[in-house]
Amino acid sequence: NHSRYHTTSLISSCTPQSNIDETTNVKELISQQISPGIPIYDVLHSSLKLLEDHSIPEPDESVLHLLSHALNLSWENGYLQLREVLALTSPITSQNRPILDLAQQTLTSEQSITFQSLLERRFQFEPLQYIVGQWDFHYLTGLKIRKPMLCPRPETEELVELVLTDIDRLIKHRNSKPDEERKIRILDVGCGTGAIGIAIAHRYPKHVQVVALDVLPEAVELSNENA
Repeated sequence: NHSRYHTTSLISSCTPQSNIDETTNVKELISQQISPGIPIYDVLHSSLKLLEDHSIPEPDESVLHLLSHALNLSWENGYLQLREVLALTSPITSQNRPILDLAQQTLTSEQSITFQSLLERRFQFEPLQYIVGQWDFHYLTGLKIRKPMLCPRPETEELVELVLTDIDRLIKHRNSKPDEERKIRILDVGCGTGAIGIAIAHRYPKHVQVVALDVLPEAVELSNENA
């Protein structure tokens, strides 16, 4: 698995569940903990406890991704920066000035509303990939994800590795035949997000031609966007 995140339970279920007690006023519960003017450090810890107390899967990963999304931090670094903030001890001290500044930054009204909305969706067990709209897959960064396409899974990365091993073998075999110039053709049926085909084409742009098919026009559109 070559992704930055190893969160199998988040990826393995792409069907929102609904086992939160209906009498629980989720919106009110969240608004009591998250409001404008609260430092990011406190927002991280209070929202993490909130998810833990209500048995939301992967609470730390959820909070880090959702808050990074609400703060509009970069996909490549925002999650990692917030993880460093979360690891700080109180009172807040750090040799890393940018991380210290981020920890002490306070939520704006717009950021607070956005983060509350994202948390509400996570409270309904909606997969993170759908909420943030992107995810890493294999060596691909920030692959676009949206319903009704299935979320990328760690097990699928293992499948890609097996295919790449076979392609390696074919390339070595073809190198022994100087007159063989055709590309290896890969057919990705039911491409969804396009993750599998794009990951393969990304590894071997000169040796492989990937054709991706899907009956859903939305899947074809999303695959083209990701390509």
